[in-house]
Formats: sequence, structure tokens, C-alpha cells
Amino acid sequence: MRYQRMAETTRKWGIRALTLQCSVAQAVILDEYQNDRDGAVAVLEEAAADLGNHQILRSALANIHWRHHENQAAFEIYRSLVDHVGRTDPAERAFLLRKAAMSAAKCDEWSLAATWFLNAQSAAKLAEGDTMDAFAIGLGADSAVAAFNAGNIGKALKRFVDALKALADVDPETTLQSRYCHLVIRQTVLWTQSRI
Repeated sequence: MRYQRMAETTRKWGIRALTLQCSVAQAVILDEYQNDRDGAVAVLEEAAADLGNHQILRSALANIHWRHHENQAAFEIYRSLVDHVGRTDPAERAFLLRKAAMSAAKCDEWSLAATWFLNAQSAAKLAEGDTMDAFAIGLGADSAVAAFNAGNIGKALKRFVDALKALADVDPETTLQSRYCHLVIRQTVLWTQSRI
């Protein structure tokens, strides 16, 4: 309710960007903490009616679909966003592209998933943060899996080689993410080998 009041107040003040953020925050709380998917969607639809269908609202709606395993709906929205969102924020771009790629994969759009995972990796490499290096390596491995499922074994193997080489620079004892990265990528390589 506080975010709703803040959205109403900032709307009166004419601060559109802040109003959008308040509406998105309200929708996230409704969906993720109140388990009120329909209420969250209604908040976003009302904000879109008042403020225009801004990409931040579409991204929040795609995230709701993604969270509820409504893969086709999420995929369609993400497809409209991937060229626009996060151009000034590499971390935001990396996470959005990752969700877009996962949605594409669940819709059997493996080639597109491989491309989006690779683009997410490029964005993650530009982002700052202790865990972003491991995240970027993992995204490269995800791209390899998607390329493999798309039938492009050559690209898949090259991306796995790149991921395994990059792992040499990540100490698995520094963070949980780095340890997870080592374990999952190695397991994924073995899984892929068993399918060739």
C-alpha cells in the first residue's frame, strides 16, 4: 500500500520515472511476497494505462510470467525487450537476457536462447561485482548447452572449451557462486559428452 501511495504522489508531482519504479515495486511485492499474481498484473496494467506501456512495466510483466512458468508469454515480451533494456546497466541487461534465454529454451527456441545467453555473457563481463565473473562464465556454458540443443555441436564444444579455460581464473573456494560455477559447468560438460 505504501508503494501504491508513493506512485500516486509521484504521479501528481509529474515524476514519471519514479512513479514507474513504485508501481513495479508494488507488483513485485504482490507477486513474490503475497502470491497475488493477478493483483500484480493489475497494478502493471493500471500503470501502463496511466503512464504508457514503458519497457520497465513490460519487463516486470515478463518477470511475472517467467516466475509462474508461463514461458510463451514471457518469451514474447522478452523478445520485444532484449534490444532495448539495460543499455546503460550491464548487470540489469545480463539478468534480463538470461531470463529471456531461459524462456526461449523452454519454448524450444534453442538458437535464439544460445544467442541471448552469449549476449548476457557479454553484458555480465562489463558489470561490476565479485560474483559477475563466475556468472559470465556460467552464461557461456549455458550458451553452449543451448547451441548443443540447437544441433550446433561445433559451437557448443567451442563454448565449453572457453568456459573450462575461464574456470582456471576462478578460485572455487572464494564464494559460493564460484564453487557452484565449477561444479555445474563440469557436470554439464559430462552430461553433454554422454549425449554425443
